[in-house]
Order: sequence, then structure tokens, then C-alpha cells
Amino acid sequence: MDVYEVSQETLKEIVDSGADVGVVGEWAVWAYNPYKHPMDIDIVLKPGDLWKVREKLLELRFNETSGSHLGKKGFKKALEDGVIEVDVYDDMIGPFKAGDVLRRSVKKKLFGHMTKVASPTDLLILKLHALMERQESVKGQKDISDLIALLLAARGEMDVENVREAVAKKALKDSIALLTSSYQQTARFYPLSMAEYKKLKVALEKWIP
Repeated sequence: MDVYEVSQETLKEIVDSGADVGVVGEWAVWAYNPYKHPMDIDIVLKPGDLWKVREKLLELRFNETSGSHLGKKGFKKALEDGVIEVDVYDDMIGPFKAGDVLRRSVKKKLFGHMTKVASPTDLLILKLHALMERQESVKGQKDISDLIALLLAARGEMDVENVREAVAKKALKDSIALLTSSYQQTARFYPLSMAEYKKLKVALEKWIP
């Protein structure tokens, strides 16, 4: 199996570990818009379920790591064609309690099974907060791609007022400018049509308070 297939199988194992798991990050975006196969895994869960996920990942020969990005607990596995990182949030994630993101999650089909996935609004806010932290990095560029993909697929399901409350006005304005400053730039991150771009730009500019 290649690294993407291993990532998929790993996520299946985590979901089936007995923990109450909510999927966030790239795999959550993929559940709404499968535009690009993810490699890294991000999940939220209750603190009492952390041991179940840790036990499963160690069984799958992941190494436990440390990291402070959005308050994660990390695991990593190196393969011949890449590295899979698993970020687990059981306390806080961005501006939210992990348990609240889990509680507000929705059921989406992943690998033929209904799985808890972060709501479109929560996922957008988390991606915006991640982008603020790492916009100049490779992962920041991936955040932009994921945001465009998510907005195109689920913009109508998002609570704009909640987004405005959770994201500072300047940060929201700057992020929208980054996502829609020109068709050429936006299309670099996501293959959308000019008509889709114009519709997205008009809609997002109305989000700015």
C-alpha cells in the first residue's frame, strides 16, 4: 500500500478503536469534497478516550511525538513514500473545546461507513485559525486549498455569524483576501472555473463585518 492507502486504513482503525472520534483536518474536508487524497490525520475526542487511540496507534507502529500546534498530541509513522502524522486533540483545538467540536459533529460517509466529522462551520473556523498560524509554510498552502474546497462544497451549510464571532475581523478579512485576491492565484490552489471563482468571491466578501 502507498502512504495514502495506509493513511486511510489507519483512520479506519482509529474510528473502530472504541473511542468516540470526530474527524477534523484534511480527512474531514475530504468527506465534504474529495478533491485530493489526504495523508495526515486529525481527530478530536474526549480526554477519557485518549488511551484507546494511543494504544491503537502504538499497535500500528506509530511513534508518539510532541507538538504545540493548536494544542495537539502527536503520532508519526515513516513509510518509504512519505510520513503520516496523526494529531489528536482531547482538550482544546483552536478556539474550541475538543469535546464541543465532537458534540457538534455530523455524520458523513467515509470509506462506506457513517463517521463523525466536524461540522462545516467548525471545520472552516479551525482551518482559518490554522492558516493564521502557518500561512507562509507548505502546510499553510494546503490550508488554503482545503478552505477553497470546503467553501465550494459546503458554504451554504455554514453559520456566518458563528464564523464572525470565532475569527477576528482583520483575520477574516485578510483570509478572504488571500483566498480570492485573483482568479489566477485561487486556481493555483484549487482547480475551479472562473464562474465558481466569481460566485465564491462575491459570497465571501459579504461575510466581512
